[in-house]
Amino acid sequence: MIVMLLFSVAGINLITKEVATISGVAFTLVFFLIFVISERINERKDGAAAHIQMDQFQTHPQENVSKEGLGVRPGNTLCFVRDHHALDHVCKALEATDTEKKDFVVMTVQILKGPDTGYEGIAEHQLFTSYKQLLFTHVVALAEKEGKTVHLLVVPSSNILDAIVLTAARLDSAEVIAGPSPVLSPEEQARRFRKAWKNLRDEPKRQICFRIIDPDGNTHDFRI
Repeated sequence: MIVMLLFSVAGINLITKEVATISGVAFTLVFFLIFVISERINERKDGAAAHIQMDQFQTHPQENVSKEGLGVRPGNTLCFVRDHHALDHVCKALEATDTEKKDFVVMTVQILKGPDTGYEGIAEHQLFTSYKQLLFTHVVALAEKEGKTVHLLVVPSSNILDAIVLTAARLDSAEVIAGPSPVLSPEEQARRFRKAWKNLRDEPKRQICFRIIDPDGNTHDFRI
């Protein structure tokens, strides 16, 4: 009834005040477009946190990363994420992994900067931020869509690559999966991973696969 009433008023105005009505409609459309564009820009800037119903997670802080603490078996898959807009590699990796036979760990790194970069005494809200919650909400949605189980992990570090290789070593992961870098070639990504792996204090005497999955599904495997 309200819609019919409004349309009837608009029809009367259009007949009696054609120029004013057309101008008003044009004015409304212009402002509507401005609001839509502004909302899209803010969603990209803020991660759309205010418009997405985020999952609630229980956190279990631990001093060190370990297979026992995370509850995963040796030979697991470690998948690195940091941007909820770039999770194509997670989707492809989940499709190819039977999580009943091989555990699937999704990790992200909380960068620590400044003089207080030590890992002790980190408050929970500093480690598991609202953006990490948003990121893992998207990851869980992908896992549920595939009907797969994932283990979620946030690691504090001042260096992303060091955190990844150290986590892979401590979890005894068989492979590390990442998305493509916007500035580095897959070969350069692998070279840096190999260097970080060899710089571990106790370099594991075993082979690990570093895999990069492009958005189109193409994979680049490097045995290290």
